[in-house]
Amino acid sequence: MLLKVKRVLTHLGSAVRVLDAEEARAIDDALSGIAEAVEGRAFESHFADLLSREPELPLHLRDRVTHIAAEAKNSFRDQRN
Repeated sequence: MLLKVKRVLTHLGSAVRVLDAEEARAIDDALSGIAEAVEGRAFESHFADLLSREPELPLHLRDRVTHIAAEAKNSFRDQRN
C-alpha cells in the first residue's frame, strides 16, 4: 500500500494550508539555503528559482509603491513651483 505524503505549511503551530510537492521543495530549498548562509557556506544553488529571474513585488505592494511614487513626484513638482 502506498501512502500519499502531504506537506502542510504551518505558522505558530497552526496549519495554514496544504502545499503541493513543488512548493514544498522550494520552501525546503530556501530553508537549507538560509542555514548554509548562516554558516558561511555557498547558498545560491538553493535559490535557483529566484536567481533566474528579476525580482517582483507582490501585487498587494505594487499599488502602494505606485501611489507613493506619484505622491513624491507631485510633492517635488509643488516644491519647485
